[in-house]
Amino acid sequence: MSTTFGILIPSTGEMIEIAHRTFDIRWLNSLAHLLPDETEVEPLTNTAQGIYTIGDIKKAMFEKELNKTKIEAECKCEKPILQEYTRQCGLCELYIDRVRHTLLTN
Repeated sequence: MSTTFGILIPSTGEMIEIAHRTFDIRWLNSLAHLLPDETEVEPLTNTAQGIYTIGDIKKAMFEKELNKTKIEAECKCEKPILQEYTRQCGLCELYIDRVRHTLLTN
C-alpha cells in the first residue's frame, strides 16, 4: 500500500507533499530532510503505518538501506549453519548464495 506524506505550513495552511512510501520510501521535496526530526507529518493517502514525524521517515529510510545492504552481503563462513526457512547463515546472519545453498541442502 502506498502512502504520500505531507507537512502543514502554519502560516498559509498549505499542505506540502514531502515523502512517498511504496516498497521503499523517498523524499518528494529536496529540503524535507533538513526539517527537525520532531516535525509532524500527515498521511495524505492511506494510513500512516508508523510514520508520524520526519524522524520516522528518516528511520524507515535507514532501516530499508540497512536491510538492502544485509541482503546484498553474502556469507563467507567456512562451515555455514543453514537456517531452516531462510537462506541465512546462523553464524553471521548473512545470506548464503544459491550455489552454496543448493550444496548444503542436497
